[in-house]
Amino acid sequence: RYFATDKLTLMSILGYSYDGDMVGNYSYIDGENIVHTYSNVADYQRVWITFNPTYTPFDWLELNADILYGYRKFNDGGVMNSYNEFSAQFRLSADLWKGARFSYSANLQDPDFAVSYNPQVKRQHLMFMDSFGITQNFGSKVNVSLGVSNPWKKYFNDKREIESPQLHTITMTRSLARTVWVRVSYDFGKFKDFVKSARRGARNSDRDR
Repeated sequence: RYFATDKLTLMSILGYSYDGDMVGNYSYIDGENIVHTYSNVADYQRVWITFNPTYTPFDWLELNADILYGYRKFNDGGVMNSYNEFSAQFRLSADLWKGARFSYSANLQDPDFAVSYNPQVKRQHLMFMDSFGITQNFGSKVNVSLGVSNPWKKYFNDKREIESPQLHTITMTRSLARTVWVRVSYDFGKFKDFVKSARRGARNSDRDR
C-alpha cells in the first residue's frame, strides 16, 4: 500500500497459486448426449495482479476501484489450455444530509468466471452491472435503504462457452436484470451478555499415554 497523498491511496497485489489435483467442471459427449460433470484436473496454475486506488477528494466523498488481470493455465490429462482473465469494479459513496448516504457501484466481469474452474473454458464473456442506493438512518435504531440494480437494461444475456478437442458448446441464458429493492432494519439493542471462559483449561489425555 502506498499513500500517494493524504487523499489518494494506491494498493497492488501480485499473486500466484498452484493446485496439482483440483476438481473442476468438465463436459463430454456420450452418444447423442452432452454430459456435464466434474473431473480432477491434473495441474492448475494461476497468476494475477490487482490494482486498488482509493481517492477521497472531500470528507464526504470516497471513490475506489478494484482492477484484476490474471492468467490461468490447465493441464487436463495432457490436454493443455490457458486463457486470460479480467474484471473491474468502481464504487462511489457520498454523505448527503444528516444520516443519509448515497452509494453507486459498477462492475465489469464474467458472473461465473470467478467461481467456475473449467479446464475447457477458453475466453471470458464480460457483463456490465451497476446499482444505486440511498440509506437513511433515523436515530440509532432505524435504518431504511432504497436502491435499484441495473436501471439501464431490463435483461441480461449471459453467454457461456466451453471448447475441447471433442466438443464446442455455446449456451445463451436470458435473465431479469433490472430490480428495485427496499430494506428496513431496526436495532432492538445490544447483546449485553458474554460467554464465560472456563476456569480450568482442557487437557488432552491422549498425549499423556
